Amino acid sequence: MFIDFFNIDDNDFSISLLSVSDSKPITEYYKKNNAYLSQWEPRTNENLEIQSRWQKYISSIIKDYNLAKFFSFTIKVNNEIVGLINISDIKKNPNYSCNISYSVDKRYQNKGIMKSSIIKVLGWMAKYQKIRSVTAYCMTNNKKSLKLLTSLNFNKVGLFEDYAIVNKEWTNFFLLKKNLTQAL
Repeated sequence: MFIDFFNIDDNDFSISLLSVSDSKPITEYYKKNNAYLSQWEPRTNENLEIQSRWQKYISSIIKDYNLAKFFSFTIKVNNEIVGLINISDIKKNPNYSCNISYSVDKRYQNKGIMKSSIIKVLGWMAKYQKIRSVTAYCMTNNKKSLKLLTSLNFNKVGLFEDYAIVNKEWTNFFLLKKNLTQAL
């Protein structure tokens, strides 16, 4: 099954595709981090702290994994989910592009885990999915995320005013882009 195809163990953390067995740890991740993350994430679902919702959602995206249309990666330290990376809007011929979004537990920020994880995930996307171009949307006031993306050679290519509702307010976002032919 495709779910077992991607699994990277580092000395400090591991990265794997989100699977049904992660429904409890992902629920715990959002219980711990929901207040913090809601400042930075547009939300389409306010039930991120309900395990049965995650079981249903994860079951529904497994088909997308198999079709290489969407990937959701967990970052774990000692079997605890401390971050997520989502790869969406995957386009193949002729574009070979995708979008990346991510979140990290507040306790694990500024430790290099997310940067290392993004490098590994994008390397995998380039090698096995033949992706050449990656975009990311970032709130204009999210300095930590902008710093991370810039350190990964993402460049600002646009500004979207009142792009998405975050924390019940319309918010401005930058669009950033990276060509995977560049060094990570």
